[in-house]
Amino acid sequence: MDKDCLRVIVCSHNNDMLEFVLERNFFTYKDFDRDNVKLTAIYESIIKYQNLKAVFLLFEKAKDFILPWCAAFLQTIDILKNQKITNKLDFKDRNILHYACMSQNSDIVKFLFKDGHSLG
Repeated sequence: MDKDCLRVIVCSHNNDMLEFVLERNFFTYKDFDRDNVKLTAIYESIIKYQNLKAVFLLFEKAKDFILPWCAAFLQTIDILKNQKITNKLDFKDRNILHYACMSQNSDIVKFLFKDGHSLG
């Protein structure tokens, strides 16, 4: 099983299979990051195909990994309210505010500014 299989699992919302491979450590959260060959990260497919369940499965495995890109999902606002938010950047130098704005998640943007998060 390779990263192409992982991408298909994510894109097709085969979340039972995703849970299976994560539980057995076939893949780690690092495998969802940038692939130097394809120049896209698997988490970008999670966003593109709006696989919210994948976000929550990854959060269970590695809480910090879903930052900053989880802001593309309005449903993650409760996670954000209960986690320490850092100014973590993705491989394209985008932070949580970028993802919230790109996805038109004004509630997350308001939350970030209301609570005075330092986002550089």
